[in-house]
Amino acid sequence: VAAQEFAFVRQEADRLGLSITTLADGYSKFSFAASTAGVSTQATHKVFYALSEASRVMNLSVDDTEGVFRAITQSMSKGKITAEELTGQLGDRLPGAIQIMAESAGMSVAAMFDLMKVGKFFADEQTLTRFADTMREKFGDQLPAALNTLSTDLGRFNTQIELSGQALVEGGFGEALRLLTQEMTAFIKSTEG
Repeated sequence: VAAQEFAFVRQEADRLGLSITTLADGYSKFSFAASTAGVSTQATHKVFYALSEASRVMNLSVDDTEGVFRAITQSMSKGKITAEELTGQLGDRLPGAIQIMAESAGMSVAAMFDLMKVGKFFADEQTLTRFADTMREKFGDQLPAALNTLSTDLGRFNTQIELSGQALVEGGFGEALRLLTQEMTAFIKSTEG
């Protein structure tokens, strides 16, 4: 299962030109929170697609992309969406997220915040998939253009560099490089260096 999920994240990183490290870290925490909250794998993927695609369309930085996933992960872990996550994390990083969340819930922003105040705005599968659907409606038309940019191509290139480096380390090169680094450090510290 872990290999399948990594392949899924790797495919998304390549498709969207986003950092594989950021997506893999974000997805591992996100999917764990989703599974403990009773969210299906299909719904988890749907929300992940929507957040990742919105991050690409909005050309979010690595830090902002991490923050988007952190906000939803924390909400799922708590079982509810709070004003702190929605405004302080998600809304600050993903423009329009607050309005999209309210629209997806079929209510005004004020009504949504009223539910949050009493802890009744739940981060359940229904809420999250509706949010994902609404996000994809809002950003979907912009995705094809966002996938054909220098930023996206550089992201794909960086992902391949990261994956190649990981393969080298896992293939034994990492240990050899570590030993060489230790020897060079010892030489430089010595009287001969």
